[in-house]
Amino acid sequence: MSEQRQLYSLIAGCLILGIIGIAAVTFIPPLLEGDLVVDQYTAVLDANGTLTEQYVYDVKSSGEYRMLYRFWQEPVTLKDTTGTFIRFITMEVPEGTVGYVKDDNGEVTTTAGSDSSAVSTIDNLAYDNEVGVYKASYFSAGEYTVQYVYLLHPPVEFDDRYTHLNLKLAGTDHISYRNIRVSVPSQNVDAVYAYPASLAVTEEGGWYVITGSLAEDQILAVEMIGGADAFSGIPAVRSAVDDVKGKAAAAAFWYNLPYYASVALNWIAKAAVLIIPLLLFRTYQRYGREKEYG
Repeated sequence: MSEQRQLYSLIAGCLILGIIGIAAVTFIPPLLEGDLVVDQYTAVLDANGTLTEQYVYDVKSSGEYRMLYRFWQEPVTLKDTTGTFIRFITMEVPEGTVGYVKDDNGEVTTTAGSDSSAVSTIDNLAYDNEVGVYKASYFSAGEYTVQYVYLLHPPVEFDDRYTHLNLKLAGTDHISYRNIRVSVPSQNVDAVYAYPASLAVTEEGGWYVITGSLAEDQILAVEMIGGADAFSGIPAVRSAVDDVKGKAAAAAFWYNLPYYASVALNWIAKAAVLIIPLLLFRTYQRYGREKEYG
């Protein structure tokens, strides 16, 4: 085989391996999402502070799970209390399951009333500030839809011109979410920051709609900056802060900077995998090829 043919083979092999590597990085991770994922997560925040969540859980393996749940980092209660908290109102659960709440004091309340066996098991297994569904005989493979309704009492910051509400919907310990759709009122709201930064924010009618997906253990949050009267219908705990809008914008920039840097590096790495073999070939053509003398 001639020197030029060997070089062509090497360049072609490098390009093929590079393309295979890029495809593997893109398409293999979704195949490793595990036996339990959230296929669809929908959340709607009303102007009065009512939050309605709907989870569609995808259980891929029968007999592995008997609890499908979510827990909050803020206190969850069944009645009004002091400070910031999330008051649970109601839930809709799949047939044959027991819905439950384990509140901030560790007390379990179920949709099955005083079923002592269910309460005892849930009490032993659930976290405080957790809501979910329980099935003693374990879940079969399939999809299960659960809806939760709460009234939020969140912290709200304000100055003489703006107000700031940070809605944190998922912390750093959860399964992956394939599809997300979060809707918040757009009236009197000047800016919305969604986390992670990969989420898309669009305005539809009187709503800001946040869509995308969420990796395992990734924080899901929505920050909103509004005018002085924004969020006035929400029973919030309010505190005065200087330059609310500027501080929120700066915090969003620095929080998202590592994400944008990683995206840029990712694209540079993918481009390098394809471009470097071509640059080497060009260098060979110009400087490295054997010269013929006649």
